[in-house]
Amino acid sequence: MSPLFIYGRYRKLVRDIPQTRWPCRTCMGKGCERCSFTGKMYQTSVQEIVGDPIQAVAEGTDHFFHGRGREDIDARMLGNGRPFVIEIREPKKRNLDLGSLENLINESGKDRIEVIGLRPSSREEVRKTKTASPNKTYRVVVTVHGIVDEAKLNEVLQSFKRTRITQQTPVRVSHRRADLAREREIVDLHLEEIGEGSFTLVLRTEAGTYVKEFVHGDNGRTRPNLSEALGAPCEVRSLDVIEVNDDTSEE
Repeated sequence: MSPLFIYGRYRKLVRDIPQTRWPCRTCMGKGCERCSFTGKMYQTSVQEIVGDPIQAVAEGTDHFFHGRGREDIDARMLGNGRPFVIEIREPKKRNLDLGSLENLINESGKDRIEVIGLRPSSREEVRKTKTASPNKTYRVVVTVHGIVDEAKLNEVLQSFKRTRITQQTPVRVSHRRADLAREREIVDLHLEEIGEGSFTLVLRTEAGTYVKEFVHGDNGRTRPNLSEALGAPCEVRSLDVIEVNDDTSEE
């Protein structure tokens, strides 16, 4: 029986929810004391909030989540939402009322997850979704350890526009990714707000840019970086994705 594919976009309104199911690292999903016998590192995920209701209505046996990239678990996904395709295995029903399903998902995920634009999809769209490399726009609240003049900050930000940076695989993901150096472009960035000991940036970057590491430098593994350019240590207090390009003609 062929799978059922449904496209949509999701907004993640809270932090600390992973995009996909995350099996417990200790028991690998079997259930143990560490995970309170749930078999999961986190109580729920975007995949489960979206996929469980669709699987139930379609009377399928399982679901798989195909996202156009993913945000860090501690980042929100706002703005126009992130494109995804949910795949339902062995569905007994295919003609679903997607408007009603959208309302059902948004009610069950209230104040956590929202979906918009559910429509029928295909395996080919899964491929396009997973291989697309759209630019993304972020809002980042930065804590700065030192005195930074607003004029100097704006000057530094201006210097980064259309700048290519080199990023060695960050320390925080080095346990699961090959240690490689990658070039990425900071397309645009500007100061949105400045306060005592912090400021808020909006920046647009090439797909695959490690934004946190661009801010703090990752002990020199990202060059150039914002901390080094300002001459003051910086760290990300919070990060939100506020736009994911969905125009495949631009990718």
